[in-house]
Amino acid sequence: MKQLVTILAIALAAFLVTDNSAHTYQDGAPAGNTGSPGDEGSSCNSPYCHGYAPQNSGEYVEIYVAIPLSTIDVYRITVEAGNTGGFQYEEAGFQACVEDASGAKIGELSTVSNTLTQIVEEDYITHTQLGTAPSDTVNGTHMWEFDWTPPANFDGEEATIYAASILTNNNGMNTGDVHVTASYTFNVGFALAEEDAINFSVYPNPVSEQINLVFETPIEEDTSISLMDMKGAEIVLYQGFLSQKEYNLVLPAGLVSGVYTIRIDGDSGQSSKRIILQ
Repeated sequence: MKQLVTILAIALAAFLVTDNSAHTYQDGAPAGNTGSPGDEGSSCNSPYCHGYAPQNSGEYVEIYVAIPLSTIDVYRITVEAGNTGGFQYEEAGFQACVEDASGAKIGELSTVSNTLTQIVEEDYITHTQLGTAPSDTVNGTHMWEFDWTPPANFDGEEATIYAASILTNNNGMNTGDVHVTASYTFNVGFALAEEDAINFSVYPNPVSEQINLVFETPIEEDTSISLMDMKGAEIVLYQGFLSQKEYNLVLPAGLVSGVYTIRIDGDSGQSSKRIILQ
């Protein structure tokens, strides 16, 4: 009898739903469910929560990391979940953490929006009830942002963000929900000095294959335009004399999706803009 009561209590806790019966835990995912090595692969994809539903067609979760402007700045992290297939899920939840190479939780998490996200047991960030709604109602995608401050004396070391998301169909049961995970590893300590010496804008952003740079006035000097990833690797997109106000640049094939920085170096100084590559 005692064992039955325990099982029923676990089942009841796992099947709490939101006010509109979406099968996403309204108070955020319980701690330790990112699927990370430190969590021993545990996630909300369990018989007592969201079942073992396989991916249908195109469900995904992506992690984007913005390069800080100095080594003491926090890292702005974005987790996006969605579906490129025909069926759009109505609500979604997530949980994320940051670990070192040994699987230990590192650094300090902080919320960007307390309305959409919350900290759980210091080492995890997850959705709130309001944070389960789509961020983009047209495309049905869900997006959450949070900040991460690295531990002291961690420059040059690798950190990995682990994120898990449940995409739900709002039927009040654990059927049809899909679980997706992702991770993103980067080197801590790389920072980008930004001087804003050159006034320019970038479109589109997010970008896929090519990008347009528009200058307020023609630079008319020898200039280098580079693309930099989160680890500091640099790809030169253009090098030469800039005499026009607008340039169209085709991005190299095979680039991994994520946050990049377009940097312009000229005789008069340096400027940069962050872009998201889809």
